Amino acid sequence: MTQTPVPHHAEDDQQQQPAAAAATGERRAAVRVGIALASLLFMVAAGVLYLRWATMREPMCVFIVEAPTTLRGAEVTVDAINMPKPHTVTIGRGERFAIPFYLDYGTYKVSVTMDGASVIETEVTLDHNRPYQKIDLKDVPPSPTGTTRSSPPSFETDPLRGLISPSPGGSGAP
Repeated sequence: MTQTPVPHHAEDDQQQQPAAAAATGERRAAVRVGIALASLLFMVAAGVLYLRWATMREPMCVFIVEAPTTLRGAEVTVDAINMPKPHTVTIGRGERFAIPFYLDYGTYKVSVTMDGASVIETEVTLDHNRPYQKIDLKDVPPSPTGTTRSSPPSFETDPLRGLISPSPGGSGAP
């Protein structure tokens, strides 16, 4: 079976050209609107990121508590007047025995408790001169259950690094 060719008329070409031109024009308009919306979305996202960057406050100090494995399960609590709630972390969770606290300048009360008994309570001051400090609890034996250590261990400042660490029996003076 052979197909008979359909006669080609010039009138059909003239009707298809305006339809194709209209479809191309609509497509161009849709692409331009899409590009404009994508550009607007990019500008809004960049503006929001800039606003968050410009208004966000990062803590200026780092306070580190290092503990031996014998204090696994003890809770370290850092509290201050300007904190809405204290920061509490468990020693040894995730095999972490050096716990950093990112804080602002100020004086903080640090307490370490194990099984309900206080192991250590002390105050740490973070200021412009000493924004990075550390307490090493390796020389602090855990208190027997039910007793509280009444006096904090003495600390001395390491002038090279600005860190504090327990002094085995020092005077606490630099």
